[in-house]
Amino acid sequence: MKTSKIYFIVFFLLTSCLTKKDAYTDKEESVRLNQIVLIFENFPEDYSIYLNDTKGKAYTPARPELRYYDENLIQRILKPKSETADTVIIICNQNTIEFQHSVKGVDNFEYLFQKGDTVIFSYSKKIPNAKIINRTVSDFEINYDLRYREIICNSDYPAFTKVLVPWTFITYNSNFIGKEGERLGILGEIDRVKVKANVSFIKELELEKAFLDSLFTVNLITRQ
Repeated sequence: MKTSKIYFIVFFLLTSCLTKKDAYTDKEESVRLNQIVLIFENFPEDYSIYLNDTKGKAYTPARPELRYYDENLIQRILKPKSETADTVIIICNQNTIEFQHSVKGVDNFEYLFQKGDTVIFSYSKKIPNAKIINRTVSDFEINYDLRYREIICNSDYPAFTKVLVPWTFITYNSNFIGKEGERLGILGEIDRVKVKANVSFIKELELEKAFLDSLFTVNLITRQ
């Protein structure tokens, strides 16, 4: 009788421990699936971009950072530690979060991650490259903006960026000679950059359409 009672107590304790362990594991899994983990390898420090040959007169500050909106539509700004490995965990109650990664001063790279994702960001010449390690996703889908710049823009700034902020791409040349019908000085330089960028923008739109069609054809990107 005593032996049976001892067996019962041991069985009860073991069952109880297993139940608590399973509950703890389930809770850990639940937490993991409701967050996005971003791992940064050597995140770039703030620096200056010299957009043209102006002997140091024209540059734009480059402050690498990530921005996103939380479930309350409040913008959050991430500034990971520079020149070292850093991990940022974001609680994600919505299914996806769109991130905007600013680099090169006025350039932005956009990413769409799902809750439960673990993402590694690596950098080459301060330019980000993202890799999702918990699920299989095409590199062209994750790093579309990067591949777009490499293939369509020859690794230059997109023409649309130059259309939006043309003053960051001028030389501030005091010897600028405007053509007939152009404004004088810096304003004339801005006009010239913008006109040239508008022409390039139309060409880039056509190239991007063909680029996207090719990616859809070989299933390297989805239509979501």
